Amino acid sequence: MQELLPELCDYDVVVFSTFPDSHLPLAEQMLQKECRKQTWAFTVHDPREIDQEDRMFPAEGKPRAWAILKAAPSAHVLTLAPHVTARYTEMMAQAGLDIPVATFLPIYPVDTGDADAPAGPPDVPRQGFVLQGMFQSQRRDYGKVFRDIEAQPELMADPTFRMNLIGRGSVEIPAALQSRTVKETSLQYQEYYKRIQGAIAVLPAFATNVYTTLKASSSVAAALVCATPLVADDTLLAAYSYLNATAVFRQEAGETEAATMARIMRLSPPEIRQVAQNMADLQQQLFLENDKVMLRLLSGRR
Repeated sequence: MQELLPELCDYDVVVFSTFPDSHLPLAEQMLQKECRKQTWAFTVHDPREIDQEDRMFPAEGKPRAWAILKAAPSAHVLTLAPHVTARYTEMMAQAGLDIPVATFLPIYPVDTGDADAPAGPPDVPRQGFVLQGMFQSQRRDYGKVFRDIEAQPELMADPTFRMNLIGRGSVEIPAALQSRTVKETSLQYQEYYKRIQGAIAVLPAFATNVYTTLKASSSVAAALVCATPLVADDTLLAAYSYLNATAVFRQEAGETEAATMARIMRLSPPEIRQVAQNMADLQQQLFLENDKVMLRLLSGRR
């Protein structure tokens, strides 16, 4: 963005992704240009980041991000999930800021680069379950997932059951599951999404409730990008209310994710394809909703 500063005022809309991470010095320079007719859209995924101490004005102890939001020309906040929208709306009101907050899930059609692949996500042959993202125990509870799988005789006895772990970092896979678990840490984006698109379902495996109360989950976004169903309980469905029960594999109350996977493995291929089709239909609806949000930004409407 630095190279755009001389022509900054020529742009109608400026979008900051993952605000305020990495954007504060640049935004402060941009404010000096005084492009009053612009719309600035701030995409956020974790409300807590706006008040972090390392993003303060050193002399005043005031959050730099709040100052930028207040000074921005025609500001809009875009969040990645409805529960984050609710939290940010509350924060804007408490700060006395009249800034519109909307949910905008940045999903888009994925080109896996496979010209011979069947048309449409639901027709992709699906095998196994995928856990994606940084291999960090504070994000996903890998230990619990592994223990629950080992305690699920139906899964342990099924030779077709597979887990695919894709992301970055280190995670220890129990000896009993190593023959049916693949870990990949250096995938390019096309290959990364192809793995997700080829899975029966994405497993959230949240380690805490932070992804349903405060911040947005990349696993939900990745599942929607690839039109791959999630394993979802009622809490996840309530937080990510743009989902619906027909486009996920429902985890019943008191049921472990491993027990849900065992139940999914008993479904027929047409039943699995139908849930994937429902997710693909939902994906298309969300594309249209995103179009509406972008049209509001481009037209200057709130």
